[in-house]
Amino acid sequence: MALIAITSTTIWSSSISAKGNALLCEIPLGRDSLYETNIVGINTSGDSTPFVFSVAPNNEKFYEPLQNIGWLIAVPETLWAKPNGQTQPLKILTKFPGNPLLTNRHFSASIIVRQASKGTISLGVALKVRLETVASRLVPENLNRLALIPSKISYNGDIDSLYIFNGTKLVDTVEVYWTDHLGRKRNSEKVFLFRRILLWELPLHTIFLEPKCGEWIFFKKNISEIDSHGYIVCNGRENYIYSRIGE
Repeated sequence: MALIAITSTTIWSSSISAKGNALLCEIPLGRDSLYETNIVGINTSGDSTPFVFSVAPNNEKFYEPLQNIGWLIAVPETLWAKPNGQTQPLKILTKFPGNPLLTNRHFSASIIVRQASKGTISLGVALKVRLETVASRLVPENLNRLALIPSKISYNGDIDSLYIFNGTKLVDTVEVYWTDHLGRKRNSEKVFLFRRILLWELPLHTIFLEPKCGEWIFFKKNISEIDSHGYIVCNGRENYIYSRIGE
């Protein structure tokens, strides 16, 4: 299964430590899928130790809180680590329902890692898990949020497009920009964003969307740039959404 490992983080809390985090990509709807992560518990003691893994909510910019914790399952929930060693990498089973409204979504959750010993469970540490559901170019019926469709695109030519749709009941003002890193809010010159009006390509920075209306966002690489992997970001009044461009 597709998984992109992002920079590992090691967290220490008294006698327990753990490291890792993950981005689970192209999560299917309506069927289970198993992913391997780089999340491990680290044993700092001289005895073999069991570690317990569980799923918890998490809030993070650009990602929605996971609607149902039961959609993620740690497999297995308990892993052992040898003295001064670490556990095997944790696997995560996804169990997303077959609801078309869940396409093109980005969720965030936490894996809580605890050290279990003699019938007790110690304080735990939280490691991030980010989730991208399967991408689709279809606009689901009854969509009631701001959405960027599809949520992932691989370059197939010089010009490609996204569709932004305002499924809410309010007019939205959306800032649009390209960036090579979600944590940096700045326009990059690698990609030109524009709207098409007849034969004209007009630079695009802001979109005004009426309720239940959408608009096409066109984009193309600048000639001087070859590697243009990154993100097209749309910041609405209440929502931050993005589409990942490139592999």
